[in-house]
Amino acid sequence: MTEALAKGPEEAIAQSETHINDYIFRAGPDTEAEDAEVGNKFGVGDLIKAAWANAKQIEGAWVDYAAKSPPSAEESKSSSFLPEAQPKVDENPIEVVKPNPSPNPNLERAKPKPVEPVARLVRRADGSTWWVKGNDWRRWLGPLPQLKVIESQKPKPEPEPEKPEARESEPEPEPEKDNGPVRLILSHPYDIARTFVRLAENKENKRRYVFVGKVEGELIREPILWHWRADFKCWNGRCYEDVEEDQIRAQVYDFLDQAVEPSGGRIKPKPKNVNEVVDGLKAGTNRGTADAPHWIDIEGRPEPRGLLVCRNGLVELDTGKLWDRDPRLFCLNSVNFDFNPRARAPRWQRFLGEVWPRNEEAISTLQEFFGLWLTDETKYQKALGTNWPAS
Repeated sequence: MTEALAKGPEEAIAQSETHINDYIFRAGPDTEAEDAEVGNKFGVGDLIKAAWANAKQIEGAWVDYAAKSPPSAEESKSSSFLPEAQPKVDENPIEVVKPNPSPNPNLERAKPKPVEPVARLVRRADGSTWWVKGNDWRRWLGPLPQLKVIESQKPKPEPEPEKPEARESEPEPEPEKDNGPVRLILSHPYDIARTFVRLAENKENKRRYVFVGKVEGELIREPILWHWRADFKCWNGRCYEDVEEDQIRAQVYDFLDQAVEPSGGRIKPKPKNVNEVVDGLKAGTNRGTADAPHWIDIEGRPEPRGLLVCRNGLVELDTGKLWDRDPRLFCLNSVNFDFNPRARAPRWQRFLGEVWPRNEEAISTLQEFFGLWLTDETKYQKALGTNWPAS
């Protein structure tokens, strides 16, 4: 029997029953080892071994019993070639009618009757499946081993939309990670650099350089490490800040030290290996010479120079609309307060009233000027007749 003939525990048991019956009644081959090996693949190997042991015990008892049977009457007679030891024969022989030989009663009793299969599957009324011995339904041999069922993870309900003044792009829970070491090929440093960005973790075992979350209702997974104008930049939740190259090198050393080669041997990183991976990071995360702020591979967003990055989102200064914080906005500046469209500044209003009493037009122009001066749009500053550099 081969593994291809048995696709489950029931088929494995059925095949072993056929082999056992052939072994007992037809002097078939002993396939106990093969049946047990196939049964082990489906968790019924011990049961098949027990069935074979029972069958061999029955077959052995039959052979021993037949060997101990008394000899027949003719076999018990002594024989000799001496004339005086021969029995006298009547001169007038009597015709002897030979009766039909009757079978040896001992052998008849020793011959086993056909038995039911050693074990069979029985499905109970409650739906459970059990092994039983022969037709004796009272001798339960135990339940059918069940394969472990892995329940699919139910999707978590989406969070309710938050108020405009506190819109947060909350990260989604990351999928379960494989606890085994990462396998790397040292001769492929560019591939290692991409793997480092994707799998490097911080002390809280969270992805260090990958953002996973919802932005404007869309689930995104984006890298947050870039190399821009000879410096590494990482998104801190609002804007991009500097990351020292020495810090990146230390993280690469630790990443390589915890990885293994394809053969399974542990990697012992050398300066040459780290230098090659860091060069691969610079090439793979290069942002070129584009000015900041700018959007990274996304369309349908407002002009980046007209946005103010606050703690609770991106404020579009022209319209006052609040957008979600987005790692795809490559921006280097942010303010450390929330945007509140209903906020008031009484002291500022009083100051403007003292400078331009009863001149609402001048007050409105000054406030608009300060709002535009917060952006990088120099066209507004030129229109106002100033040469101040953009912030």
